[in-house]
Amino acid sequence: MVFFEKIGRLVGRLPHFVPSLIILAVILCLTLLPVPDKVVDVPLFPGADKVVHFLMFGTLAVILWWDESRRRFLAKAPLSLLIPAALLSTVAGGVVEVLQDLMHAGRSGDWMDLLADMAGAVLLPLILRPLVNVILRRGAKISLRTLRHAKECPGRIKKLYESSFPPEERREWTDLINKGVSASSPLEFICIYIHERPVGMITCWHFDGFDYVEHFAVDGCLRGQGIGARVLGMITDAAPGLVLEVEPVATGEMARRRIAFYKRCGFRACEEYAYVQPPYSEGLPSVELMLMTCGQVPDLDRVASTLHKEVYNVKE
Repeated sequence: MVFFEKIGRLVGRLPHFVPSLIILAVILCLTLLPVPDKVVDVPLFPGADKVVHFLMFGTLAVILWWDESRRRFLAKAPLSLLIPAALLSTVAGGVVEVLQDLMHAGRSGDWMDLLADMAGAVLLPLILRPLVNVILRRGAKISLRTLRHAKECPGRIKKLYESSFPPEERREWTDLINKGVSASSPLEFICIYIHERPVGMITCWHFDGFDYVEHFAVDGCLRGQGIGARVLGMITDAAPGLVLEVEPVATGEMARRRIAFYKRCGFRACEEYAYVQPPYSEGLPSVELMLMTCGQVPDLDRVASTLHKEVYNVKE
């Protein structure tokens, strides 16, 4: 996996579609340059040239597919993007066959070659899809940036916050930002970036003996692609112990999926502990939630007491 991460980040530094143009240039050189008179045609096996065409235009489709996926900051190559990639690769194959007939450079067009191009453009990406996804996921440059000034926060992060959490599970935006940028507050407001594009946010409170993740959201188009797990791993690695609140399984399918996600990231569900989230402000209801922990944390009574006092301003 480390090898693919290095490969993904290396080629990921290239501008979008430069890898595709490089592959296309290599294919054009191999298929359109005049055949030298002194070249001896060494037969390999029947249909070897068709295999070469399958691999060449299949590779072009794979790189086009990967290029468009990374342009959209995706960590998985969706099948919907394979269709235009395969079509463009097939069209390139057809243009090559026409040019070979017109250029009279010792080559000739062949409908069977075009069929091999088409087959490669469709089948090779499907065969290599797991590898493409690994390179996309491992090659995504994720950075976490602590908010220092309110003006630094991208507008799309506010929209993501308000669309991801219902009113009873979020605080007023100005209150959140003010606490996040205050040097005296234990709240850290973290913006998540992929290739310099803001795609998510985390609010994390730092207490004695544990950290508490109050809000964690990633752009909807990136959910289910491993980005959230990588970000959460970066947070847990830096914390002695981590605590978060989730809706219980009984509240619905979305809660079940969220709990399963956190369990995959190393969290333990404290189902036996009765926990209630106090209201963020007057007029809002309390919410029955469940605590989940990762790493070494104090006893849950101390955790709950700290959250109620420091996060929700509950007076004992």
